[in-house]
Amino acid sequence: MKKLLAAILALSLLLSLALCSASADDGYADYTCKEQNFSTKIPLSGTSGYDEQNAGLTIYTDVPGYIPYVIVRRRPMNMKFSNPTNYLNNTYREYIEDSYGDNNLGMNPAKTWELGGKELIGARYMYKISEYTVVHLQLIEIRPDGDVEYTVKYIEGDASADATMAAAEEAVRNYRETDAE
Repeated sequence: MKKLLAAILALSLLLSLALCSASADDGYADYTCKEQNFSTKIPLSGTSGYDEQNAGLTIYTDVPGYIPYVIVRRRPMNMKFSNPTNYLNNTYREYIEDSYGDNNLGMNPAKTWELGGKELIGARYMYKISEYTVVHLQLIEIRPDGDVEYTVKYIEGDASADATMAAAEEAVRNYRETDAE
């Protein structure tokens, strides 16, 4: 009886591993953010979850709690952007300038970005933290049911930048609104 039970458990484990690897062959897994009613894909190699402080799904592509990361935030209809270009070029730029002061290195004004097969409006900001130059992309996907805001941060010249941009690409490509529970 013990051998039969062990064999059944082993087969169950193998079957569940096969199913997991079949759905994760591309190195990404589905993630549903119940707090903001959306789903997307996250890298299996990172750490991801809803973060109250960042008010969104935070995808760490290296060490949790540190740059590099991607944040995905759903903005409901009552927070929809009336002028996203103005927000990025003025409101958000002023926020970055106030936050980083003399360590602010400037920005590239809002333009259309193609990411994940979609067109987004985005701006790039640069600033120093210690001796590192941080590249900060703020991207907005205009949607009829409420916009989606993506924050992408990585260290300039760091090898993790490619993995972070790939995570952002998959998050954008696979973003779907879900029903509220």
